[in-house]
Amino acid sequence: MAGRTTVNIYKVGEKQYSGVKIVTILAESVEFTLTKTTMPIRYSQQDAPDPKTYTLDLRIAPVIAYEITGYLTGTHQVITTEAVSSGTTVQVYVSTALGFNAGDTITIVSPDGTVSESTTLEAAFPSGKYLVISNLNNSYPAGSLITLTSRTISNPKADLIAIIKDLGVANLVYGSETIHIQFNKASIKETPSSKEQDEMYEVKLSVFETEDLK
Repeated sequence: MAGRTTVNIYKVGEKQYSGVKIVTILAESVEFTLTKTTMPIRYSQQDAPDPKTYTLDLRIAPVIAYEITGYLTGTHQVITTEAVSSGTTVQVYVSTALGFNAGDTITIVSPDGTVSESTTLEAAFPSGKYLVISNLNNSYPAGSLITLTSRTISNPKADLIAIIKDLGVANLVYGSETIHIQFNKASIKETPSSKEQDEMYEVKLSVFETEDLK
């Protein structure tokens, strides 16, 4: 899994389901482009001739389009956003604390894979984006990977499809940034059995964010 980036997509259900769904993608690439589109401010009225549209009647709205390719994983993962020292009742800041609960068993691994350990969570604070770890034997730099090992997401493909169907708008956590996104296209296919166990589905997503979604 070297060289991959952890991308989390989550949503509180509004239409297709209730509660929170969150899926993790081990992204092999995250590409984004800035495009510009024009949109008329004035619209024609019913049963009235269309008004003339001039340059000043148009606004140019930036659209950031993302192409994400990678693998859906059956275990939730996040990245630490700050360095953390060993100790007891340690506060660890992460890309998102959603999906974690007190009592969960987690594994933390340094970015280079040389230091790792399993431990237990005392608490999770999604709004503050941090976890409280009962005991940490080693120190870890920012960019370390935390994996939820005591519970698995039984069907990440079904969860991702549910998120996409539920109005098509969700939240994406990439690095230390959280943005509101809207899905454009999604491709999900099962990987061959020779793949690693946690690589159940290859995925390619086209998403975009606009000023209107912020």
